[in-house]
Amino acid sequence: MVRRPLWLLAALPWLAASDLPVFDVGGDWGRLGDLAGGRMREYHTTSPTTARLRSMLRNENVSAALDGLLAWHSAAFPRFAQELQAMAQGAGLGYRDLAAYSFKNELLAVFAEQAPDSEREACSDVLVHDQQSHVHGHNEDGEEQLANFSYIVRTDDFEAMVYPGALAGGAFGFNRHGLVVTMNALSPRSAIIKAGCAGKYWLGRAVLEAESIQQAIGILERFCHAYGMSLNVGSVVTKEQVNIEVAPGGGVSVWNVSGGSYFHANAYLHMNVTEDPHLSPSSAHREARARQLLPAVGRDGVLRVLGDTQDKHWPIYRTLGNGDYSVTLATALFDYDRLRVDIWAGSNPRLAQPLLTRWLLEPPPMEGLGALVV
Repeated sequence: MVRRPLWLLAALPWLAASDLPVFDVGGDWGRLGDLAGGRMREYHTTSPTTARLRSMLRNENVSAALDGLLAWHSAAFPRFAQELQAMAQGAGLGYRDLAAYSFKNELLAVFAEQAPDSEREACSDVLVHDQQSHVHGHNEDGEEQLANFSYIVRTDDFEAMVYPGALAGGAFGFNRHGLVVTMNALSPRSAIIKAGCAGKYWLGRAVLEAESIQQAIGILERFCHAYGMSLNVGSVVTKEQVNIEVAPGGGVSVWNVSGGSYFHANAYLHMNVTEDPHLSPSSAHREARARQLLPAVGRDGVLRVLGDTQDKHWPIYRTLGNGDYSVTLATALFDYDRLRVDIWAGSNPRLAQPLLTRWLLEPPPMEGLGALVV
């Protein structure tokens, strides 16, 4: 196990359990419920977000909305609904509880007076596409409790960081076609809850199966969107990288990254979308600091940005305190040229060695699966 100084663990308590285990499930999502059931149960009984969702579902209008969402999504994405059902059964949790979590952004946007900031302003990405390198880095940010309960899922088709009991595709991941997908939260002022409009996390799960960037874009253009998001998608086969912004309804905007570096946090950059007026300064501060640090050159340049803590109140690499409400749960650095991804959890990637290294395109060896890199 990676050794961390005791003073650091005392100062930053979420680090102690940030081991980010790898669960190999093949195609059996019930097995994930068995392997990660304890994490799922504890998170869903202690998280402020899930407590808020349970409270909201006592309202008959919210409960009816969830039933409608479930009915349409189960018909439109039957395999993903079956994944949630299998996880819930394996973990001994209610299917409806996990399903509600998969629609948390939509339900909070429509029925809550104000969504928690940790649900709305999470994650930062740096993409580099130039003659020397093709690198993509992602900070996965979220509420503190997630650091103790998240994990990486390895299936026959993809590997992805997953929140406890959630669909894959809502954080970062890559698939066997060489496609890399990461997500940034966006906060449009409106959301659409009706049959025919797909939830953010269900669309993220669908994109994780795409064979190419063009197919990923096609998936997003095919559906009405219940909410908004930013997806950073790259191909280690073609070396292409794009940022895709999605708006409620049918809006999709694609920004091709080439000839330099690009930063995206939690605001729309190339779509004209009315955003929630109650956002904190975090995303704006991260964007402003990134503009000072760019251009990023190669691996070291990406880590210099993602590990930056100069802004004491709203840093890019996030820790609790001084006003911020989220932590950086993990960092992933995808190197398209070396066909590898290095992953950190509970440590600043600018200062520490990665916790895990996974190989892109070819499946990693079964021997020592999920072993820590010390």
